[in-house]
Amino acid sequence: MFLGALFGLAGAAMSASAANAQGKAERQAAEYNAQLMRNKAQNIAYARSAETTRNIEDFRKMRASQRAGFLASGARADVGTPLNVQLEEISSMQLDMLNDQRARIIEEQGALANAEMEVFQGRMAERARKAEARATLLGGVGNFIGTFE
Repeated sequence: MFLGALFGLAGAAMSASAANAQGKAERQAAEYNAQLMRNKAQNIAYARSAETTRNIEDFRKMRASQRAGFLASGARADVGTPLNVQLEEISSMQLDMLNDQRARIIEEQGALANAEMEVFQGRMAERARKAEARATLLGGVGNFIGTFE
């Protein structure tokens, strides 16, 4: 009887230890996943910066080409319809660039939010496993003490 109770107590201790280890592993996996999401957010920020630089250069080239076309046709590029066309194009280009940047910022913020959620879920999993370990250990101790009453 005593030996069975002792083995039951040892089993409860081992189960509690395994639950603690599982909780720690889940938290570590969540932290790893969160770091991946942070890296993704950083890559998105780098891409946004590179895209903005590229877009600015493309827009400058297009404006220069457009201005050269107007001048080649003999029209004055600084007044009237050619000027209105250029201003409309500049406005459109800026709006496109801002929309692209906004989309990248939203994507970046989403990745950062996912990283924080991963960390939170990992911590909650670890806490749940610790509670499970305590309950298992208490149950084992209760059974051990109950065998002697």
